[in-house]
Amino acid sequence: MNGISEKGETKYSGEAESVNPKKEALTVEKLRTFEGFENTTEEEALEIIYTIDTLCRITQEYLMNQNTNESNNPQNIAA
Repeated sequence: MNGISEKGETKYSGEAESVNPKKEALTVEKLRTFEGFENTTEEEALEIIYTIDTLCRITQEYLMNQNTNESNNPQNIAA
C-alpha cells in the first residue's frame, strides 16, 4: 500500500486540515499572510498560487495512479 486510503487520505491529511480546515482556495490576500510573502505583488502571487495548484494536481494524479497500479498488481492480491 502506498499510504493513501480509499478516501484519498494520507498520514498528512490531518496536517492539511489544521492549516486549511474550511478547505478554502488560496487567495492573494491569504498568501500574503505567510512569512516571506507579505510584499508579493499581485502578479507574483497569482503565479505562485497557480504553481502550487499545478503541483498539487500533478501530485494527486500521480498518487491516484500509484494506488490504481498497486490495486491491479497481481502480487498484491491475497491468495
